[in-house]
Amino acid sequence: MAKKFSFPKYRDEMQKNLRTASKGSGWKQSKGIVFRQSDDWFVAGHWRNVSSRLADGLKVEILAKPMAIDPMLWETMGLESNNSKPLSFRYWGAFTCGTPVILSETITETDPEIAPQAILARLNEMLPKLFVILATKKFSEIAKNPAGIHDNWKMNETITQSLRLEQRPDLAIKFAKSAKSGMSVSKLVKDKARVGKSHNEILIDQLTTEPNQKGFLEKVLGKFIRTK
Repeated sequence: MAKKFSFPKYRDEMQKNLRTASKGSGWKQSKGIVFRQSDDWFVAGHWRNVSSRLADGLKVEILAKPMAIDPMLWETMGLESNNSKPLSFRYWGAFTCGTPVILSETITETDPEIAPQAILARLNEMLPKLFVILATKKFSEIAKNPAGIHDNWKMNETITQSLRLEQRPDLAIKFAKSAKSGMSVSKLVKDKARVGKSHNEILIDQLTTEPNQKGFLEKVLGKFIRTK
């Protein structure tokens, strides 16, 4: 009798083999996802099963966001110490902007011994298409229309900070007033004036009282962005 398919076991095998396949590939691996920094962009890739039938293949998704927007959120929250976290924190961290899925494609290879190499190969093929999109569209619009599943409040953070990065503070304020966001966590935030406020409330205060947004952006871009 054939053994019953176990998705948790399959996932664990895929993660193990993806870790091996990613070595020397230009991608790093953490908890089953791969990621890299490409110039000013954080890029990640992951896979999902297309359906409950493994024979239907795997969906390979590529995600991206500007390297600047997480440090902007952390500055808003008073959590600049997150800048010292590993690059993978930008995907897995609790207090981060969402990374939108930008492209997805399906592969037919599902064997856990071979599929990780196929996933990386497909991601490499998708990279040029990704950068064409990033170069030709405003990122705030990409974040408003992601091509895959996402966490709503995290993506709201992405949109707000993207508008700020695009130097459109009026639109950032307008969106922040209408969108949900996370609350500041008292045990992490040193500035007591921020405790109990939502990220958006703090951001609106900053945008309405901080006249030199250009100077702030230069600080973020020059000081906070990790390059390794």
